[in-house]
Amino acid sequence: MVRYGTCKSKSVAASGTYTSNLYVKSNDGDCMNTNVQTWSGSSTNPFCYIPDAIQKSIELAAPYTKSVINIILIKDGSKDYHWLGSYPNTKP
Repeated sequence: MVRYGTCKSKSVAASGTYTSNLYVKSNDGDCMNTNVQTWSGSSTNPFCYIPDAIQKSIELAAPYTKSVINIILIKDGSKDYHWLGSYPNTKP
């Protein structure tokens, strides 16, 4: 895989530690009926999918030399979290 871009050093203004919390609720079916662009990851407007929270944490942390971003999973009744993905075919 080839990637293109320009490496940039972090600015002095972005030095220090950035701290934030992002929230993810269990997918209760409502996620299909909402515009994903409106999800902010706040406690009152959580993401529905863990990968969305991971992507947002990367975007938030990018300008800083050091960051701590907690992804908090909100339990909603008996609904469990899931993350569909693929894993490489590995042999023991």
